[in-house]
Amino acid sequence: MPPTNKNKEYQDIINKIQSDNIDIENRIVYVVGETSQEQAIQFEKNLRFLVDIDSKKEVTIIIISDGGCWYSAQSIYDTMTQCKTPITTIATGSVASAATIVFLAGDTRIAHPHTTFLVHDVTHTSEAKATDVEAELKEVKRQGIVMWDLYAKHTNKTKAYWKKKCVGEYYFSAEEALDIGFVDTILETE
Repeated sequence: MPPTNKNKEYQDIINKIQSDNIDIENRIVYVVGETSQEQAIQFEKNLRFLVDIDSKKEVTIIIISDGGCWYSAQSIYDTMTQCKTPITTIATGSVASAATIVFLAGDTRIAHPHTTFLVHDVTHTSEAKATDVEAELKEVKRQGIVMWDLYAKHTNKTKAYWKKKCVGEYYFSAEEALDIGFVDTILETE
């Protein structure tokens, strides 16, 4: 059967958005590397595209990221949690810092057996004027509370637990993540 104009237009759209960060056929979006504003916008486009194709069919988000911009990770988190489509997140390698809240946004959270997670207190690097330092300190404290609330919401641990664990860097394995409710399942190795 020869391609119709509509089929060709659809294939042109697919070819334009196909990138290293999306597998349209298998409904997978990848979060790889540093979380950034550009990554957050591309993620939203990719997820919304898959949802528009079929809003009832599950989307998988595969994450391997050492974190990055906290605000960008919050943008990705908000996009995922506002989506009515079922979402599974899969952690592999290292899921650290800001990327942890992206992982937690999944309806089902799976980790590869050798995944390492890292959480820590909110950090902020600034070239602020002396008069702005107080405002920035207030914002860092506010974001810390947001982070502890999100961790408590998505795990079986309290806000106080996460506040204590986030002093310094807290690394934990997939097994420990399972114990504290950070993941639902660890993939079995053959």
